[in-house]
Amino acid sequence: MTFLRSCIFVACMAVALAQPRTLSDLKSPAAVKAALKTLSEIMGPAKDPFRLGPSQAPKAASYTTHPETSACFQDVHLHIKKGVASLLQDHNVPGAGVDKFKPFEKVLKDGFLAVECVKDNMYYNGDKFGDNKHDYKLGFPGVSIVHFDAFVAKEDQGEMTQKKCFEFCRTVPNMGFFGIVNGRQCYCTPYYTAMESDSSQCDAFCEGDQTTICGGESKSSVFAMHMCDSTKFDLDKLSGEAKYTASAMGDVVKLAKSLSAEMQDMAAQLQPRFGAVGDSSATTLLQNAKVFAGELVHKAEDADEAANALGSLSESADSLKDFGSPATVTKAERLMEDIDEALAKVYDVHDELATLEALAKGEHHLRDPLQRQFKTSSVEVKVKGGSAGKGAGPAAGGHEKIGKADYYSPGPWTIFCGPGQGYQGCTQEKCSPMSQKAGCRGHYEVWLHGGKLNPYNFPPGTSFCVCANVDFDESKMEKFGWGWHSQAFSYPVPVKLPKTSDNYYPVMYFVDKAFQEMPTTCTGTLVAKPIVGQSVDACAASCDQHIHSCVAFQYFKDGKKTMCFLLSKFSTGVYYTGCGKSFLQSGAAPFEAKCYAKLSKFVGTTLKPNPSGTCEQCFTHLTKADRCYK
Repeated sequence: MTFLRSCIFVACMAVALAQPRTLSDLKSPAAVKAALKTLSEIMGPAKDPFRLGPSQAPKAASYTTHPETSACFQDVHLHIKKGVASLLQDHNVPGAGVDKFKPFEKVLKDGFLAVECVKDNMYYNGDKFGDNKHDYKLGFPGVSIVHFDAFVAKEDQGEMTQKKCFEFCRTVPNMGFFGIVNGRQCYCTPYYTAMESDSSQCDAFCEGDQTTICGGESKSSVFAMHMCDSTKFDLDKLSGEAKYTASAMGDVVKLAKSLSAEMQDMAAQLQPRFGAVGDSSATTLLQNAKVFAGELVHKAEDADEAANALGSLSESADSLKDFGSPATVTKAERLMEDIDEALAKVYDVHDELATLEALAKGEHHLRDPLQRQFKTSSVEVKVKGGSAGKGAGPAAGGHEKIGKADYYSPGPWTIFCGPGQGYQGCTQEKCSPMSQKAGCRGHYEVWLHGGKLNPYNFPPGTSFCVCANVDFDESKMEKFGWGWHSQAFSYPVPVKLPKTSDNYYPVMYFVDKAFQEMPTTCTGTLVAKPIVGQSVDACAASCDQHIHSCVAFQYFKDGKKTMCFLLSKFSTGVYYTGCGKSFLQSGAAPFEAKCYAKLSKFVGTTLKPNPSGTCEQCFTHLTKADRCYK
């Protein structure tokens, strides 16, 4: 049906171009057959509308169309005949520009596209009533061009753009084209005819838009207008995307504010307690946490503001009625432009906010499936021989679904199917035999994009398989959305896997083993943002992912609240010998504070301060505190 409609549409264009005839003539199969024959006679090679350098390429405007009007605004390689009737005019062109009319009353066209750069005979000899009326001489009588400045008061004209000329000419009856000369002279015409001319080009920028071309000193930028009656459909579609996006951003904002509040509250509680015992190492780190919490919440507020603005535009779009009115159509088009701009702003601020969230959760960067501007992950496991064998399926090898559908585990991660291996076909069946070879800790996630409302520009069916590099904890899973579906799977492991934190020892192990169980704080050069809400194992895994820089981390735990800081170098530290080993003992530490160092970096060495300054890796200052923080 779509193909037939397209054929009839193009046939109508051909008939209207070839001879004066109304659309009512196309009622019989014979008429359609004749129209198709005429179409074949006027088909010609497509031309570039303006042959200018890349930096001066004209901007052809068009509006999104209803999907079933497939010929609208598309390059159908139709060579438009000069000097013939206007496109798709119900009463043809006799009287065009001659009969009395009032512009801006009724919208007759809703799209335009650039056609050609010519010295147009209509501009010079087709003005029957204006300043050039004495030069009026047309072989096709009873028509005239219509000048924009003849109908629009000077104080209302403003600076000319392609869109401004179109919005005038689309309300003038029986006009199929408009032209602009020398950056500002706009006129409407039922057809155009190229005259002999020099080699000059259309190189004048539009007065009101210096990114587009509006003719040349003697030549016209000519544009064809067309009606596909899709404004309401286009607005509804864009408004729907705006509603969905505003709602999805609300979930991202909620999570960001929650992470910020958790970080801010914990830092505010611990900082004065360490300040009371003179521990500048801890207070410096906690101040960094406060700063990052503020950065996170401010970006969430920016995102919230952008989402609310988008939601308001969507509500305005829903309130529009009567799309036959020029005022309504123009308002709808301005709303679509505003929504496009608002969507771009929301997507940009989303990427910024989601990146900050990822860092707060201990992820080295935003997960590949969640990046709108996709870049191949720097953390990727190459798995050989990973194709699924016969019988592999959802339950193959004892793999079972775990956790909540469309939720994922935040924290350190590794992709083992996706980058470098194609983005189609990373299904559970394929990833099942790959997961153990990839070193997943008994569970992994499969991500699949459904292709709807996709700001990420992933093709439908794009899929990833991801290892979460910590033990599974359903209570910490988060929902993302944006068209992505995720599912976690578990598989049996032959032996109990060692914890990632087993590769990190208390820093006092490398200073004085007698105090390695004591609470400690340390600071130095930070390699990442503060991390909140993660276990000591997840903090260790985060440090591992900064493979060339992270050598240690400071960890705090107060009840269920946790925070850690990744370090590339030590400067100062404090170890508390006045804290009991048990919470039941008098003077026991009220919460956990421990500095961990990577065993592989410091095994067989020392971190004890060296007064000579020759030990680059050592603490510059380490304080023994014969007391405990409160």
